[in-house]
Amino acid sequence: MGGSRSRRVLGSRSYKNYSAQMLDTAVDLVSRKIISSLEASKQFLIPRRTIDNKVKKKHPKKPGAQQRLTAAEELDIIKVLTAAADFGSPVSRLELRLIVRTYLNKNNKGHLFKHNLPGKWWVKNFLNRHKEMLTERAVQNIKRVRASTNTDDFENYFENLRKSLDKIPAKNILNYDETNLSDNPGSTKCIFKRKVKYPERIMNTSKGNISIMFAATADGTLLPTYTVYKAEHLWTTWCENGPGKARYNRSKSGWFDSTVFQDWFNSVIIPWADKLDGPKLIIGDNLSSHLNIDIVSKCEERNIRFTFLPPNSTHISQPLDVAFFGPLKRKWRDILTQYKIHNPAEPQINKAHFPMLLKSLLEAIEINSKANICAGFKATGIVPFNPQTILRKIPDYEEQNNYTIDTALLDYLKANRTANPLQKLRNKKLNITPGKSISSQEVQLFMTKKKSKLSRETNRSNINEAQQTFLDLETNLDAEPVIDEPNSKTRPKVTILSEVRFSPYNCAYADLTKMLPQNLKKVDKSYNIFKSESKENLPVIQPEEEFLEYIDYENQMPSTSADNKRLILKKPESCNAKKKIKRDNSDDNSENSDSYSLRDTSEDECFIPSESESCEDFEEQNVQNTVKKCETLRIDSYVLVKFCGPKTNKYYVGKVLDIIDDSGMYVKFMRNRKEEFYWPHIDDISYTVKSDIEIILGIPHEGRRGTLRFDCIDFSKYNVQ
Repeated sequence: MGGSRSRRVLGSRSYKNYSAQMLDTAVDLVSRKIISSLEASKQFLIPRRTIDNKVKKKHPKKPGAQQRLTAAEELDIIKVLTAAADFGSPVSRLELRLIVRTYLNKNNKGHLFKHNLPGKWWVKNFLNRHKEMLTERAVQNIKRVRASTNTDDFENYFENLRKSLDKIPAKNILNYDETNLSDNPGSTKCIFKRKVKYPERIMNTSKGNISIMFAATADGTLLPTYTVYKAEHLWTTWCENGPGKARYNRSKSGWFDSTVFQDWFNSVIIPWADKLDGPKLIIGDNLSSHLNIDIVSKCEERNIRFTFLPPNSTHISQPLDVAFFGPLKRKWRDILTQYKIHNPAEPQINKAHFPMLLKSLLEAIEINSKANICAGFKATGIVPFNPQTILRKIPDYEEQNNYTIDTALLDYLKANRTANPLQKLRNKKLNITPGKSISSQEVQLFMTKKKSKLSRETNRSNINEAQQTFLDLETNLDAEPVIDEPNSKTRPKVTILSEVRFSPYNCAYADLTKMLPQNLKKVDKSYNIFKSESKENLPVIQPEEEFLEYIDYENQMPSTSADNKRLILKKPESCNAKKKIKRDNSDDNSENSDSYSLRDTSEDECFIPSESESCEDFEEQNVQNTVKKCETLRIDSYVLVKFCGPKTNKYYVGKVLDIIDDSGMYVKFMRNRKEEFYWPHIDDISYTVKSDIEIILGIPHEGRRGTLRFDCIDFSKYNVQ
């Protein structure tokens, strides 16, 4: 549909050319038989048939297309629009159309409009039908901290203000605020030829601003202005031809600091206060630069009271902000536009011309300045004192909380007024070569290496701590341990008969005092287990090794080794063999039968499961240990990857797609369902570091529905997702 209705064709019959009030009057006269319908038609220029139909109450509906929604439904929409605007989330025309479409879909009325969406003309007619309750206005954006103010803040403010205003006349109440006059007149509508893509106007502008302090009393009196330039020095031409009694200053930033504010207070406020009798009240914002000890002492000497406005609320509680600065800025844009037109060579406002422009501005608003100032004090509830003028502007005020809309929508609007910032993550510096870019995968790899480095440093710290703990324990071995008498009878004796070995990558011995018995008295203290030469010969798999291995269950028969003194299990020839136990004959006649022996297993028989253990259990235990870290990774290998979480570790089964370098690869992950794995609908591909790979899985068995199953490992030990 186009932007305008089709025009009436010339020569066609004219439709309604009378008002509804004229029709009602004519129908009333004809109904009471004062005049006939023919006379009423000639007198009111209304068709006779129309008058007769109204008298007989025929065709009561309005002519033309009928309303799609009922009056009650449109009233509900009005309530939603009003509530959204009150909570700072006003609705545009397009959003109104979408709201109506959502309402129609929920109530199975999508057939009322074409394509199930109201048109632009429906919105225009809707606003025209309810123009007494709805209107379109240009919005002013405010910060969320300003929108989060509540009634409690203002109730406390007005309670204190009531005490401060006691017996103070309007001429003794003053409000001050600083504002700036910019060097940009803004945009305005101009006339161009049709289809101009870039309408432009040649005019020099800049982002410069000049700060001015305004002060006005509640009876409409405007005190002399105080201008602050952004400069280090003040020149004579910057202070000439300006308003009467106006004062000028400069600062490095161009704004009011504590020194400039104190000078303004001494040169403008003190002379004003000395002319008045009785207590005086000054209302302003709570900036820290607006108050110091010197100003407070001078206020006490002259009976001046200071009242600060609630924070982040000056847009509704500051009298000058509410009713004075708006007309002032609009007039300033007009004056600045004329200045730019007549001075095209000036790149920005010449400070020598500014006093003259300021004088023209104050003369232009002088007619309405008193009325605007008084209106500002009234709109903020100060003079006359009326807190309801501000409280009713807050949505959560009791008198305004009569919305009859859905509570879910009301809660959403309330939550939308409060801040909900995103979580700030900890940032770390990346040492990148100048001119070189970096990807997110490289950042992730950098963080992983940093965590691995931190983990290795922690392991070294644990080893040093364990060494120191063992040395301290050796020092205290000669001392008689303190043992409770009842516990000493039940505690078993432990005899160390073999060498104790530690891997430098095993941190299980960190608390060594818990491993050794408390009643240990005789031990060879000349041997340092941490400096054993034979420890260097232990085959230790380093974490940095980038290969994994399968141990062949059939070919690698476990056997004992006297060289490295490690306990290795053999597959038993018969599951029904008896368990062989080699006892220590030297301890046969010991007093305590519960003694244990920690013996070197290099000369013992191989381990044979007991009769209580079945052959299947033993084989299952060995099958679970068949996957070890030793074989080189290849593309299309299935792996079990470990993801470290804040509380628990999670494991995922995946397939290697591509090996990037010696430390990382791309893995496509699967999902677990009762130890059967399937591919998700959306591919889950991630960059994985080789140190995160727990084990390499064998070739899976494919199920009937495309699922994969790995029989070589018991996933119950892992938190597989």
